[in-house]
Amino acid sequence: MTDGTVLPPAPAPRDPMVAATPDTEVVPTPPDPLVSETPPPTGSAPVRLTGWPGVPLTSVSWGWRAALGLAFLALFTNAAIASLARLPSVQRLLRAGIASLPSADRGWGLWAGVLVVSVVTYVVLLTPALVSIRRKGAGIAPALGFRPVRLWPSVGLVVAGVWIGFSVDIVYSISTAVLKLRVPNTNAEMLRAGTKSPFGLIAVFLLVAVIAPVAEEILFRGVVFSGLRDSWGEGWAIAASSVLFGVMHLEPVLMIPTAILGVLLAKVFSMTRSLWVPIALHSAYNATIMGFGLLALRATGKL
Repeated sequence: MTDGTVLPPAPAPRDPMVAATPDTEVVPTPPDPLVSETPPPTGSAPVRLTGWPGVPLTSVSWGWRAALGLAFLALFTNAAIASLARLPSVQRLLRAGIASLPSADRGWGLWAGVLVVSVVTYVVLLTPALVSIRRKGAGIAPALGFRPVRLWPSVGLVVAGVWIGFSVDIVYSISTAVLKLRVPNTNAEMLRAGTKSPFGLIAVFLLVAVIAPVAEEILFRGVVFSGLRDSWGEGWAIAASSVLFGVMHLEPVLMIPTAILGVLLAKVFSMTRSLWVPIALHSAYNATIMGFGLLALRATGKL
């Protein structure tokens, strides 16, 4: 039966393969500001001035005990090797070995020996960390923070870091001169000795601008800073690793600018998540200091 009312036609069945068209515009939900962006585990990450808090810098969780243990072991080993090298018997043995070379090769032999001893020293310092990585079954590169890096932001950080580090060095030099503190000029002594041999200057820059930056960044940023950061947070980790980095250089008066450089290097590592950038900054800074030192020695006629 019907009461005469005309009903509207039934809606056509919806094709499930055709997406529904909304009657109103859908506004995307804004991202939660409390959820931080997570960088890729292996590829390059954007450079962030605030760093990457809460995100591990390396694939191995070192822990603060292992980080400090490896740091103090390296400090003790470095001090022991330096003390051993200053023993009169060791120095007599080295002088005898150099004197046994032909006169034309003595300069080359001296600096070749310095490079060999330096490389062996750094290998000894890094061996416990490398053995620990292998025992954990991890890859050496990701365990130390070696990742691809975005080129131009990193170049900018290196240039800015060298400028900041060099400015700190100048201010510190002026301060020590005003306070009449005696600062050992190790760089000038190395440069002056290096210019006496054709191979010497190359050896000095190779040691200062390549070997030392790579080894020290692996130890103090790739192991010590990253391990302390996971346990203590970034601020305390930067402070502690930088102080240990300053102590490592065994010169009490130079520990302050060296520690400040360590702060800069650790912050750059946190900003980029790649150990390549602090290595490049450390190398460029050392090369800049040595280059200006060489110019100063030539200008003052001390070469």
